[in-house]
Amino acid sequence: MIEEVDLKMKKFLEKDIETYIIKIPLLGSTVDINDLWLVSGVVMFFLLYFLKASMVQECLNIKYIIDHKPELGNLVVLNQVVTISAAHANPLLKAFQRWIALSPTFLYLYLFYKDFDPRQVGYFLLDGWFFNDGQTLIEGVTIALVVYMNFGCLYHHLRIQRMISGLREKL
Repeated sequence: MIEEVDLKMKKFLEKDIETYIIKIPLLGSTVDINDLWLVSGVVMFFLLYFLKASMVQECLNIKYIIDHKPELGNLVVLNQVVTISAAHANPLLKAFQRWIALSPTFLYLYLFYKDFDPRQVGYFLLDGWFFNDGQTLIEGVTIALVVYMNFGCLYHHLRIQRMISGLREKL
């Protein structure tokens, strides 16, 4: 009788563990569903990196046109989509656009904060302090990279916006 209860308890625990784990067949690894945001943080870093690289190139292109081909300024202004609508917007709309632009930062900082929720004491007791400190370090580095890239993208967006506003004034 006790062996049967013990077996049922083990099967229930295995089923419970499998419920909260996602298996990635291509990589041959498993990820806890609570740590899935960490994987998305790495993906977000690369997306923001490519966005920033694109915006840096856009800044260089606009600067080249301003310096060497000012007669093509109309084409540069016509090519812009987001920066034109923000260039003459009211301050409330500008603040909202900046808040939206920084939403990945706010999201990942919130998730990092939620990992330190005092109600998750069992989390520290079950996994051990060494494992949790290592995981916290990885989470912190990932979030720092996302925040850095996010602010870099916002900086270059505002730089493009200023350059386009200067071009519009000349035209």
